[in-house]
Amino acid sequence: MNPPLASQPATPPSAPGVNAVAVTKAAPSGRQHRFWHALLVVIMLEVGLLLLILPWSRNWNSNFWALRWPALWRYWVNPYLRGAISGLGLLNLWFGTEEIVPHAGETRH
Repeated sequence: MNPPLASQPATPPSAPGVNAVAVTKAAPSGRQHRFWHALLVVIMLEVGLLLLILPWSRNWNSNFWALRWPALWRYWVNPYLRGAISGLGLLNLWFGTEEIVPHAGETRH
């Protein structure tokens, strides 16, 4: 560790009347890390399934956005747009499963 230079103060300056308190952020524990990782994977898989299935359901044609702008109706029901959205769903499912695979053989320490 390098000592402070003579031109630099050893402590950071603070506003008058305010006590400077060092705030340290604790690293998340292994259990917290696994929880947030599992939550991320579940959300990715759910959004992937939603994007994969929803464009081909009956609800796709009778939702708020489709009825709000009738001029965009022909684009909304276009199979290419539906396929592109389903493709995003497949990508999301793929990324979600890729997040599971490297951690499947992980052991506890």
